[in-house]
Amino acid sequence: MDTASLKTPGVYIQEIATFPPSIAEVETAIPAFIGFTELVLPSSVNRIISMVEYVALYGMAENQKDFAASLDAADNLTIVPGKTSPYIMYY
Repeated sequence: MDTASLKTPGVYIQEIATFPPSIAEVETAIPAFIGFTELVLPSSVNRIISMVEYVALYGMAENQKDFAASLDAADNLTIVPGKTSPYIMYY
């Protein structure tokens, strides 16, 4: 323990690990996605770090087409989507 880093007076305990860690220290926040995309690629794993790379590898989604909107007597808006893109992975 470096005593220069101690800012307040008191009792300090320094624990010494006698056993190795029971869990390997690795990154656990690695997302994986499975879904339909515009471009068909063979089954593979690709690391992407931007939306530009995603579009280059997998393509985009089709634009939303047609929708219906209506207001009832209490001015509640209801929107019913029309044809949506089957490539929902893009969203």
